[in-house]
Amino acid sequence: MEQIEVFGFGALNRDYLYRVLEILLEGETTVESATVSSGGSAANTCRALAQWGVDSGFVGAVGDDADGRAMLADLRESGVDVSQVVIKPGAPTGRVMGLVDPQGRRSLYVEPGANNLLTGDDLDLQAIGQVRLVHLASFVGGGQLALQEWVVRHLRPSVAFSFSPGQIYARLGPERLAKILQRTVIVLVNEAEAEQLGGVELLRRYGCEVVVETLGPRGSRVTHAGGSFRTPAFPTTVVDTTGAGDAFAAGFLFGWLRGKRLETCARWGNWTASRVIQAAGANSNLPTLDELEVLS
Repeated sequence: MEQIEVFGFGALNRDYLYRVLEILLEGETTVESATVSSGGSAANTCRALAQWGVDSGFVGAVGDDADGRAMLADLRESGVDVSQVVIKPGAPTGRVMGLVDPQGRRSLYVEPGANNLLTGDDLDLQAIGQVRLVHLASFVGGGQLALQEWVVRHLRPSVAFSFSPGQIYARLGPERLAKILQRTVIVLVNEAEAEQLGGVELLRRYGCEVVVETLGPRGSRVTHAGGSFRTPAFPTTVVDTTGAGDAFAAGFLFGWLRGKRLETCARWGNWTASRVIQAAGANSNLPTLDELEVLS
């Protein structure tokens, strides 16, 4: 691989997704089908970027088990550099169990495993600091959030950060995430996460240059120094919304890395998300590079 342009930094999880007739609070229902695939929010985004030709790497941890070997193989097959992914002997690889109903709604349960064992001793700041962009996403463990804050604090100002906090981090509130938000160029959230983080204007005051909200079937909204605009969603058939936000992030960040206008970035994000939710799993049915370019 050439000089890495983007590093993802977040949890690495193997996704076990079960299509069920109904997501229940209690009782019984039927599992219609099951799929197993590699996940992790930042990893999903980096796999897509790598498949579109962006030299991408990943910072994280897996266990020395079958799930870990599958995660590494999937990352390599997508073209993601895994030299900064450490293997934790005796630890299980992170897992997510997900229930998906016929409307594509999902309920996810995280078993962090090796993710919670990642420490500063595992990181090569010199290597990470050579990239143009570091894309951050959540861990379950508080120690790993502190580790991300440490990286943000120590990398040179020329390294940009994008941030997909997800529900796990968003529920911590903006003050707890302030050290990351202050260095964030692009923050990517859904409506509920934006509300948990105090709203768009507060995120801008914390220092986020571009705040991107995904609005589900209503598309997306982008707020920046020049104002705010909405981009409509593309018509689609929803099968599984797992990874929709990660796919949107990939399309948006790909446009930003290639110097496109924010309006084009948003269209690419919407289109990528609309494609991914048509199939089960977070990495299925990605658009090709040619399909994205048509939308420029």
